[in-house]
This record gives sequence, structure tokens and C-alpha cells, in this order.
Amino acid sequence: MTMTRRTLVWMVGLLTAAPLSAQVGPQGSSVVEVGLALRQLDGVKRVLMIGAHPDDEDSSLLAALARGMGVETAYLSLTRGDGGQNIIGPELGEGLGIIRTGELEAARALDGADQFFTRAFDYGFSKSADEAFAHWPKEQVLADIVAVIRTYRPQVIISVWAGTPRDGHGQHQASGILANEAFEAAADPGRFRDLPGLAAEPWGVSKLYHSARFRGPGSGADGLTVQTGIFDPLLGRSYYQLAMESRSQHRSQEMGAAQALGDRTTGLQLVQSRVGGINSDTGIFAGVDTTLAGLVERLPRDAAPAIGRSIESYRLAVQEAG
Repeated sequence: MTMTRRTLVWMVGLLTAAPLSAQVGPQGSSVVEVGLALRQLDGVKRVLMIGAHPDDEDSSLLAALARGMGVETAYLSLTRGDGGQNIIGPELGEGLGIIRTGELEAARALDGADQFFTRAFDYGFSKSADEAFAHWPKEQVLADIVAVIRTYRPQVIISVWAGTPRDGHGQHQASGILANEAFEAAADPGRFRDLPGLAAEPWGVSKLYHSARFRGPGSGADGLTVQTGIFDPLLGRSYYQLAMESRSQHRSQEMGAAQALGDRTTGLQLVQSRVGGINSDTGIFAGVDTTLAGLVERLPRDAAPAIGRSIESYRLAVQEAG
């Protein structure tokens, strides 16, 4: 990659916000869209959630982050859910995977997150991670995850699964194991150097969380609590209500849910951090430099000066326009 091309890639990555969906449900309006866009001006914040299947994601947390906090948010589903059930038609296997891909895209249009996949195929239920890795090419799936991390460049990863037998389904366990390994591998300049473009450039994620959503009391995964039942006057409903509409898009899995008001929370456990102590965590972005200047400092040495000049020119142009 030439210097000019690399610089252009970095400029695009830093100076453009993740696209918002055209509407937040049927009542979407330009006023809502502008309000949501303004929430993204509070620094550059990116979160990547990783799970095994469509409908593994914590839709409430995605909505609270993407819609409420203005965080660029994405869900990486290792599979397309090819091995699941289908209550709306006869399609199974790859046909069902196509349906569930569409359901995920519909869900993301509501909760505001982006969507990624790997090459992993959902072959059906399994009891252990070892069984899952007997079906999946582990190193290749790990490379897919690393490629997403290095190109999306999140400061925070949230793994739905912890990578232990407590996760149940073998693919859930494998997803947690791979997320944990990808946190380290993405930052290692000696690993996956043959990936294309930015995917070959190391990226050190600042924090790795495990979700407490499926593990319940006693899991020890409740160190940080995110309020998701808060009513948002811009959206006209709570993040949980928006998330339940998002979750209802998984029609083939009979995931329809009531959009109830009330207190709702998501629990997270910080398991890896490059910016502070595990036991002193006060927020998802606590200790993380989310300013543009902070991001410039993390760029490759040969790209940082040019990007710094571009950001300064951008700042001056905005100042003059005002």
C-alpha cells in the first residue's frame, strides 16, 4: 500500500461517521436523524459486539450505545444461523442463512448498529467448543474476526459469550474463545500479516468485556451496569422498547417481544484492559481517549503527520463556516 493510498484510507476512517439508518422505525424523521447525528459529535467511539449467531446479540445494549450515546456500534455474528429452526417457511441450511441475514439487517436498521459476519457455518447444536472447532477452521475464522477488528477499529469489544462450558452451546463457547484470542491477535503485528489493506495493520483494542446477559446471578460478570430502560425523548421510547422491535425482526426464530416500559439494565464484566485496572472500571469508555487527536497518536508512524494536518484543515474549515 502506498503512502498516499494509506493516508486516504485513514482519512476516510477517521473523518466520516458510521452511517445511520434512514429511519428509526416507521416514525423516523429528519429531526430524529439530525439529533442522532449530533450525538456522534462527542468524540470518536466505537464498540464491536461479538456472538455466534443471529439473535445472540444484546439488542438493548446495541440500541443504547448506537442511538442513545452516539457510539459507532457493530455486531459481528460468526455465523448466519444456517443451522437454526424456521417457523415461517420450509427453508433450512443455506436458505435459512439467507433469511436470517435479512433479519439481522432489518434489526440493525432499527437499533443503529452495523453488521459483520465470518465464514463460520452454523451446522447445528454441539455440546463443546472442541466439537465446534472440529467443524470450523479455527485459524481462518480467527483471521476473519481479526480482519473486522483491524478495519472497524473499535476501542471496545463486548463478547456475548465468555468461552466456558457455562455458555452452553458449543458454538457459543467457541465464539467466546475466539473473541478472547482476537483481542490479543489483532494487536500483534506478527500475526495475520497477509490480510489485505488495513486488516494487515495491528490494532490494539483498549477493553474487552464479557456480557452477563445469558449467565445470570453468580456469574461474576456484573461489574458494570448499563441502563437500557431509559426513555429517550428524541426516539419517543426507551432503548429497551426499540431493542424489542429490533429483536422482533428475527421472525424465523419466533423472537417477537413486547415493548414494555420500565427499568432495564445490561451487566458487563471487564476482563482485559490496556488503559487501566480491571477492578477500577467506571464506564465503557473510562480511560479511553476518544478524541480525534488521541486517535492520530495511534496511527502508523508514517501516516500520522498527514492525518494530523488533514484534521487541522478540517477543523479550520468548520470554524470558518461557523
